[in-house]
Amino acid sequence: MTINASVPVGTDLVSSLDSYIRDDRAQINELWTAVVAANATETAHVMGAGEFALVIGTDLDDVILELVDLTAAVAVDLMQITEGSGGMIKVIRAGDGNVTVKHNASYISLVGSADLTMTAGDILVLINSGGDPDTSVNGVWYEVVRGGTGTGQSNTASNVGTGDGDVFKQKVGVDLELKTIKAGSNITITNGASDITIAAAGSVGETNTASNVGAGGGEIYKQKTGVDIELKTLLAGSNITITNNASDITIESTASGGSANTAVVAALGVGDSTLVGGTDIGSAANNEVVTLSAATAETLATIANCTSGAIRHILVSGANISISNNGNLVLRQPAATTIALDAGDVISLVNVGGVVGGANGTWHETSRSLAI
Repeated sequence: MTINASVPVGTDLVSSLDSYIRDDRAQINELWTAVVAANATETAHVMGAGEFALVIGTDLDDVILELVDLTAAVAVDLMQITEGSGGMIKVIRAGDGNVTVKHNASYISLVGSADLTMTAGDILVLINSGGDPDTSVNGVWYEVVRGGTGTGQSNTASNVGTGDGDVFKQKVGVDLELKTIKAGSNITITNGASDITIAAAGSVGETNTASNVGAGGGEIYKQKTGVDIELKTLLAGSNITITNNASDITIESTASGGSANTAVVAALGVGDSTLVGGTDIGSAANNEVVTLSAATAETLATIANCTSGAIRHILVSGANISISNNGNLVLRQPAATTIALDAGDVISLVNVGGVVGGANGTWHETSRSLAI
């Protein structure tokens, strides 16, 4: 408040103030004007790219109270105000939306411990505590109050990520509408002050295991790894096929009846030395009489594609058949490489190690009957 130095005038009652008192008032007013001029100013400052601190005595005035009209050429962060003295007050008025005041308990301490991005017209009042330029101590600037006449940011929201549930619904006016969370089956939702708890309702399930029972030799259950109960798969052996269906598994034998006897007639063509199971003769593990002939002189060297255990009785028809003593056909005496057979001769062979569609195995002579 300014003291009125013009009253009372000299013609007022004797109870009025004397002229020397009026002179004192005039001097007091002049002193107050000087004090205010020295300790309260208004400054405009534009922060440049990369600038993060305001220096008192350079960017700002070294006065007790200062209104700072602050703008920035680009988006910047205000992190420090240096060279301040304890008790100084800086009233920052934003001229645009390019300045973000960063919260740091050691430099600028903001209410809520959160950064403040200012918009045009916003006001932020800071007071210095502990600053002493003589000892190079900057002190801490504490937020006193904030306010603003700016228009704020035109914010929206969006749902990100690959999840199926969209939390953001829409923006109506200035209101960002978010969906609430609804509990489905076996789910409970608890709304806390700062969080939402989503939990499974009821039992969490059994801690199951598995075991093999009975006297069988094959064990289906292998082990449990974490929550996964691991079962062995089924592997098809000789003469077995396994078919994996939607709801069951079919296990079948490829053998054609075990010891059931069969008889076939086969012939070796010109240059032909192989009898093929499933084509020329049977492939199953049974007894089979093969009446074998040839239009020209031919040598039987290989019997292929038959099951281990198959027995083949080779009955020679005609005089054009020889048989080779080799790794596939193992004959007894004599040890000659090739033995000529006559019409009516019979050689019986048994297969060891053969697999249909796989290895041919070895055929071993079990008996020989020669025609006289």
